[in-house]
Amino acid sequence: MFMLYEFLTGIVKGLLSGAVPGMHINNIVSTINDPAGIVASYAAFIIFSFVPPIYLYSMNIDIGVAMFPSQRMALQGRSREALLLSTSGALLSFMIMAPLLAIHIFDPIFNLFSNEYIALTILLLIIIALFIKQKRLFYALLIFLLTGLLGIASMKIQNALMPMLSGFFGLPALLQKGSEIELPESTSSGGRTVLPFLLASFSGFVAASTKAVTPGAISILLYIWLRSDEERMLGMGALVGSNAVATIGNFYATGALRSGPAAQLARIEISIPLSRALFLLLLSAVLSFILLLLFSRYLVKVYRAINRWKIIFIALLLILIFLFSGVIGIFLFFVSSTIGILTIKLRVRRINCMGCIMVPALIGFLY
Repeated sequence: MFMLYEFLTGIVKGLLSGAVPGMHINNIVSTINDPAGIVASYAAFIIFSFVPPIYLYSMNIDIGVAMFPSQRMALQGRSREALLLSTSGALLSFMIMAPLLAIHIFDPIFNLFSNEYIALTILLLIIIALFIKQKRLFYALLIFLLTGLLGIASMKIQNALMPMLSGFFGLPALLQKGSEIELPESTSSGGRTVLPFLLASFSGFVAASTKAVTPGAISILLYIWLRSDEERMLGMGALVGSNAVATIGNFYATGALRSGPAAQLARIEISIPLSRALFLLLLSAVLSFILLLLFSRYLVKVYRAINRWKIIFIALLLILIFLFSGVIGIFLFFVSSTIGILTIKLRVRRINCMGCIMVPALIGFLY
């Protein structure tokens, strides 16, 4: 009965962290001291984290460039389709990856991708891919380096990613006008579904296995491989779903702490077998998907209200940042917001703000 309570509480905390723009599972999971609650919150966060990018043009580190096709589909009146594609991709990857990890089929591959030379190669490929087809290369590089320096300066700040990502992507998106929204071109998908899903699932597994490579960073490669908005939304869902399952599997196989939930599992004294953890992860994903289908229409109304009363949302965001990161987090939020607004004014891709993650990771390899 106690595990059931922790499991259900974890789902509630996970869906709240996913549905609130600027929040992340890493901010919530530290309050959970039961493994059932930790894995439940992780899966719920993944499913609900696609809602803010679609309806508020917000973004978190795990979703990466899913923000851009979701914006375009939303402006075309296809918000629900974008939501169903992304969350279905995540749920399907949960359902496929969990049984495979339960039989330890990927354990040798986890050890292979833990090699630092492989990690450095993948990171360099991502950085190169980031600047492919950049129309304003100088400004793109400027934003990448500015956010990278900010990432380095904030490495010792508690929960620094929350104020940074909220500043880079959340506040500027709320303040900007519709005509300023960046909408990269899309091409026809030709009806492909299996290939995008497989590529994305593999990318999520690689991100969970490779040091310093995040799902948001590797999504840059995925964005280039895939051709249409439909493929990209399905693929981004599969990427983060696969990454979440593989992160838990990698923790059990090698002890790698590739996410906040894995780190919290390592901190607590209570443990459960991998098979049970994967079952609870999958069960939470299924229940969260059902809850999202049932309550998505109400969430839409909430986000529309936020768009009408943006000052209230900004005040709430500041309160959350202060609670999780303190006064220094507020300062970091305003600095990153300035850079985020500058990115829009310079008309360069906001994904260049991912320098806050990739530059510190690259410095860590070189020194």
